[in-house]
Amino acid sequence: ATQQALQKLDSFPALHCEGTTSNFEEWAAYLRIEPGRDKLKWLIQSFSETDLPQPWTCYKGVGSIVCFIHSDSGAVTWKHPFYDYFRQLRDFCEQASDEEVMQVRCNRLLWSYEAARVETASDQDMLISPEYISKTCDIFGFNVKEQGYLVRNIKAQLKVFARTYRTNQAVDLEDVLETKKLLDNDVTKFQDMKRHWQSKAKENLQLDLVKLANGGIECVNCQQPALSFCLECKDYL
Repeated sequence: ATQQALQKLDSFPALHCEGTTSNFEEWAAYLRIEPGRDKLKWLIQSFSETDLPQPWTCYKGVGSIVCFIHSDSGAVTWKHPFYDYFRQLRDFCEQASDEEVMQVRCNRLLWSYEAARVETASDQDMLISPEYISKTCDIFGFNVKEQGYLVRNIKAQLKVFARTYRTNQAVDLEDVLETKKLLDNDVTKFQDMKRHWQSKAKENLQLDLVKLANGGIECVNCQQPALSFCLECKDYL
């Protein structure tokens, strides 16, 4: 890189690319986000996955710096077409509450859904697909692969978000707060149920084999004398 370019780097951010494509850390540095900012990981990931609008393309230039070129005008810049948007979003998220960040992320999710959906009688199917359910789980701090019991309520809340978004072009913060409360309650109920059945499984179950063999124990379903069948001997007690 030239001396002039190095001086420019001190004041103007540039996206570096040491490999085939820019990695997560390079995108984070481009947005001036320090390592360890877990709250903003989603923002970095979103920026890195955003497609360039037409007629923009990019290439890796001198010094492994990504250059963006407007194919119609031939203009070349280090500035991603959506850089200002994501910088403003970064500034907002740094000052916003966790719930407000969730609201922003839900709005972005619904915007992407509305932009992609096809107007059909069953257009809700795409909204409650695994892709959107997984993204919604992530927004609220859960993992759908480990907490599948949340899916039912997430589907219901996504439909609530969609109705509000189509009316107001934004997801209501109260709906976001209600969703977080609902999912937290689901987690609590699941943990309580898990502890209950784990304790039941550890209880010492006493079975009187003599009483069973003499027909003194009834079947819980038909109330007839219970029988115990040995799979090895192929015979009843």
